[in-house]
Amino acid sequence: MIIRKPAVAGLFYPDNDEQLKQKLNFIFERDTFKMENKLNSKVGVILPHAGYVYSGKTTAKALKKASKFGCPNRIFLFGPDHKGLGSGINIDDSDFWALPGLKFEVDKDTVLDMCRMLNINPDRNGHFAEHSLEVQLPFLNYVFGNNFKIVPITFTHVDQFELKLFLEAFKGIFNEGDFIVASTDLNHFEDQKTTIEKDKKIIEAIEENDPELLLETIKKNDISMCGYLPTYILLSMGLKNIEITHHTTSGEILNDFESVVGYLSAVLYD
Repeated sequence: MIIRKPAVAGLFYPDNDEQLKQKLNFIFERDTFKMENKLNSKVGVILPHAGYVYSGKTTAKALKKASKFGCPNRIFLFGPDHKGLGSGINIDDSDFWALPGLKFEVDKDTVLDMCRMLNINPDRNGHFAEHSLEVQLPFLNYVFGNNFKIVPITFTHVDQFELKLFLEAFKGIFNEGDFIVASTDLNHFEDQKTTIEKDKKIIEAIEENDPELLLETIKKNDISMCGYLPTYILLSMGLKNIEITHHTTSGEILNDFESVVGYLSAVLYD
């Protein structure tokens, strides 16, 4: 059995299960979620992936909204490979992901199907040290319990041909009951005013539900959005409704506005 162990417990979130529960209770303001209904449509969220002190409440606002649609059967986790250790499209084939007091089953059938369709091998190298998907799991467990399987995918360097193949393959398996997490932060390490201006342009592109506009906006305005590809993929799924649930920056948490990172959450649904 292959278990993917936590890479950033104790850094981005508590490495003690009781302390993690307390942190999540605080972030969600002790809201409880009774997931009596199964998700019977397609839903996606855009979530940040910073330390919980910075972006936890931004994540919670989107998941509170998304919870109203029901509990998903399968969650696709899309994120950037910050360390560049993966081969390109990195689909993890571990059996489980372990976190403090938590364990998440990987949907191995879906993993193998996607690898076959894309003619690639599973790749755990793009995951073992990566934080962008790991930090989402305690939030998802808090809202949905442990009633879903995960399909973890990070992206290193993907060319247009590979992206086209991925979109064609994924559209064929993205079904009712599925849930996408597009993990991204927005502009990085510029002053507050610049980051707010650049983030606003990203938000406008997302609200237009236009993946090509998103890429054009990033290139034209030199925006350092790390998870642009996961966001592009989510916007390409044809979900008709988009609700921006929160935006903030690290500067608003630290009261230091010289070098900040932008954080956004949003919900997309039919």
